[in-house]
Amino acid sequence: MVKIFADSTLDLPQETIKKFNIGIVPVKVLSGGKEVESSSDLFKRLKRGEELTTAQPSPKQFLDAFMEAEDTELVALTLSKNISGAYQSALVAQRIANGKGKDVTVIDSKSVSVGLGLIALNAAIKAKEGIPKADLLRLITELTGETRLIVFAETFKYGLKSGRIAPLARMLAEHEKEKMADSPLEKEKPKGWRAFLAKGGDISFERRALAKLADLNLEDLEKKLKKVEKIASMLELLRIRVLAQIKGGHVTGGGATIGSRKGIKKIVKYLNKDLDELRSMKKEENIPLSMVVAHSSAQDRLEELKGKLSGCNCQKLIETQVGPVLGMFTGPGAILLAYCPMIENPEGD
Repeated sequence: MVKIFADSTLDLPQETIKKFNIGIVPVKVLSGGKEVESSSDLFKRLKRGEELTTAQPSPKQFLDAFMEAEDTELVALTLSKNISGAYQSALVAQRIANGKGKDVTVIDSKSVSVGLGLIALNAAIKAKEGIPKADLLRLITELTGETRLIVFAETFKYGLKSGRIAPLARMLAEHEKEKMADSPLEKEKPKGWRAFLAKGGDISFERRALAKLADLNLEDLEKKLKKVEKIASMLELLRIRVLAQIKGGHVTGGGATIGSRKGIKKIVKYLNKDLDELRSMKKEENIPLSMVVAHSSAQDRLEELKGKLSGCNCQKLIETQVGPVLGMFTGPGAILLAYCPMIENPEGD
């Protein structure tokens, strides 16, 4: 049987990880050199303004996990290589382990948090059924392409402090630049609060500024983002919330909304639009879905979102909490929704 590994940013419930025998390689959040083990402790430290850092797994940690596994055939999934060096560490360990008799394949999930978790879970379900590794790898390729992740955050000020926002900003900037290239700027007519940021009445200022970030190298992008921490605080005071939609390692949608309640509505709007595209592509009217929803100290909003998912043919829904690594970026109040077409019999879980 093939054993599935993932780094600990997958944010699945421990009982699910144990049930499907998913091997975990830890990514840690550190404060003063000590690990922060819970999100509740993390948020207290964030509010106190403590300096926090992340420690990605070393090649040795991956190698030890691979060599300790009883199974010979292994698949390791990591969070997106655009965000962390975990993928590169795993590749180093893969080469060494394969030279010692193991059959390891490392795959970039092209996602984060519950997006990674949903891919790992579906892969582990199929691995438990005993499908050959070659078939499993083809399935994972399909999963990484079809798994969507929607992230709603109360603020991005913690992301700026975390030092992890530059790669995400680059992804969003490149998405915005592509949109601007596909549709002439002069045709856009800003609506709602965006009209206040409009420049010359044809294109909002924040879209121009965001697209320009795509032309910066990562070091210059870091410097540029350091200058906007005060702007982040101002946006928080104005109740402006941030959303991003990620698919296949790319931001395929994103924007902002005023207030948390409208943020939940926009998550559902993104979901419904995406499902319409999936139905058209697959020529199916009622596609069954697997979903994982997560929150960071926002149980009430999670319940509100769950109440709006009844019409989307969700065959399996797992509820969990955002772990310390992503929580360090989003802060409290975040909601995440990962989903993909159902690939296994619901009776098999």
